[in-house]
Amino acid sequence: MIGPVVALILVILAYATGNTEWLQRGGGGKHYQSQKKNTTDNPIPPGMSFDGALEGMQNDRLIFTKHAKCRMGCRHIDREEIDEILANGKINQRKSNLGDSPCPTFAVEGVTHDNQTVRIVFADCGRETKVITAIDLKNHYKCHCK
Repeated sequence: MIGPVVALILVILAYATGNTEWLQRGGGGKHYQSQKKNTTDNPIPPGMSFDGALEGMQNDRLIFTKHAKCRMGCRHIDREEIDEILANGKINQRKSNLGDSPCPTFAVEGVTHDNQTVRIVFADCGRETKVITAIDLKNHYKCHCK
């Protein structure tokens, strides 16, 4: 495993020479190669795009934040529906942010098997995909999550 100082030096050298194509984020073998023009309000870091993001996250370990668990419970969204949206949903680029720190976030929308229209926000953190929040786009629930 490369130490943090060595990794930082490699990244600095890559950006200094303009050779960033080989950079891979998170060590999970995932990368976002194509450089689409940014059509969102969120800046797209060099060497990243939305291409291939969902496929890469599907193979990661899924982690649920405390906030996501609370929102899922309040809004009647279960683990099976989270998996459905990750597999079949569409990324809402306007609500996603590849520049989020510490991990890029992807707002993924779709309709679940029980006909809920939802947006699930995932953070792509290397070999882990974190579920940040779950939103029912058609119904308003009074959740008391912190």
